[in-house]
Amino acid sequence: MRVWRYNFILVLFGLLCLVVAARLLMLGTLESVDLQSRGDDRALRAVEIPAQRGRVYDRAGEVLADNLDVYDVWVDPSDGRLSEEVVERLSDSLDLGTDLPSRIARNRVKRFLYLKRQVEPKVVARLREFERYGVQFSPIQKRFYPLGEATSHVVGILNIDGVAQEGVELAYDARLRGTPGRMQVQRDGKGRMVRQVSASTPAQQGNSLHLTLDSRLQLLALRELKALTERFDIAVASLIAIDPTSGGVRVMLNQPSYDPNDRSELKVLSLRNRAVTDVYEPGLVLAPFTLIAALESGKFQPDSTIDTTPGLIKIGRYEITDSVNHGVLSFDQLLQSHSNVALTKIAQVLPLSALHNTLRKVGIGVVPESGLPGEVPGMVDDPGTNPTDSERILEQTGMARGYGLNATLLHLTAAYTVLAKGGVRIPVTTDNGMPPQGERVFSAPSVKAVLAQLEITESSRWKAARVPGYRVAGLGSVSDIAVSGGYSKEDRNVFFLGLAPIAEPKLVVGLIANRVPVANLAGVAEAVGAVFAQFMNGALPLMGTGVR
Repeated sequence: MRVWRYNFILVLFGLLCLVVAARLLMLGTLESVDLQSRGDDRALRAVEIPAQRGRVYDRAGEVLADNLDVYDVWVDPSDGRLSEEVVERLSDSLDLGTDLPSRIARNRVKRFLYLKRQVEPKVVARLREFERYGVQFSPIQKRFYPLGEATSHVVGILNIDGVAQEGVELAYDARLRGTPGRMQVQRDGKGRMVRQVSASTPAQQGNSLHLTLDSRLQLLALRELKALTERFDIAVASLIAIDPTSGGVRVMLNQPSYDPNDRSELKVLSLRNRAVTDVYEPGLVLAPFTLIAALESGKFQPDSTIDTTPGLIKIGRYEITDSVNHGVLSFDQLLQSHSNVALTKIAQVLPLSALHNTLRKVGIGVVPESGLPGEVPGMVDDPGTNPTDSERILEQTGMARGYGLNATLLHLTAAYTVLAKGGVRIPVTTDNGMPPQGERVFSAPSVKAVLAQLEITESSRWKAARVPGYRVAGLGSVSDIAVSGGYSKEDRNVFFLGLAPIAEPKLVVGLIANRVPVANLAGVAEAVGAVFAQFMNGALPLMGTGVR
């Protein structure tokens, strides 16, 4: 009996060995290819190779946005090599404070944890000793902006993951970002790359972008605008300069601004490019286009006169007044007089669609399409065609004085380029590769007659805008700010629009100081004109213009 049991167990054990041997034979021969494939599927990974982002240049080739090689530093918290002593030393080396040990302790079950992102190579060089403890360094690229806040609103920024957020970085993102490459790698059980398995598909670098900006003028304008805002404690101000020949934006900046290279104190409101996003009722700076509409209609001539006596006029239940009774004004006195009554009387005579059509021709009420994100169309309503409708007439008379509509500073500056070009409108652009394509919208004689009234002289109300050695043209306005129930009694907007030199304009400049307290209006109005003068005084020689 015992022999039988012994033989049975021996046979059973032998059969089991045969089964195991057969299975090993199958795994090693018949199923080896399939098993190898399954193993590779678990160990092989497709890795994306980042594409280098295209650089951004100004019109002269000055770099406005570049790439820096940096590193993301990370660890596998589940790796047992991270002792408390190592973590403390690592925290000191990366200047992470005292919370790193607790962060790693909270994430012990995870396989990935950033320690610090966008670390400079010189810091990483000192950290290489920590690689034996499982600290990893992933090379990446960080965007760098050499001119800092001087170009931040136009150029924009990327977030920490390299995603475009603002400015031309966002508007031209498809052109700049390029196409990532790919390669297949093998990783070990801890997710570390062991080797590259197959040839990689190379990344395609993004295309560079050349802007119409002029870095020299941008820095000059920043200095003047900062001095203005700091002197009068102005919360918001903007400046734009456009080359009327090409429509290229040479300068665009706002205060407050931000440093795109240091975002430790970045405020969300500082990101807004107010020059293209914020709309205003601009007031009398639109008066030149009322006069052009008058001349183009044929109902007025350069030698026409308008009687503004007694210095006020009623439209329905509204009373429109001048600061003084100007009496009878000749046509060539209208802009320098700042007469609301004269503009109102002109609007009463014009067809109800005349001003609407004139302002649309210079781009107000239309998205500028300058290539910058956040652009808005502004608003200019068609007042209709019924001459007996007093409300419609009231709208047109308001429009003649720059009210009942809204526009951005970009709209206004672009509109004045039409004056500089003798009635030809050239689309505004920030892309230096876009050739100008102009369209005549007004007759040259009409524009010439109005432009002559804009020349800044010793007797001009805005004489602070005179530029020594140059003949310049311009007009300012102190405009009301609409609030709930009417207009603000506490503050106003101050505008100045100008161009130089008159004979052959090289730059058209728009300025706004937003929400200026009434008590400071006189000083700010003079200072805004002076900012125009100081900017032009520096800019025109830099542009090499000898035309006076």
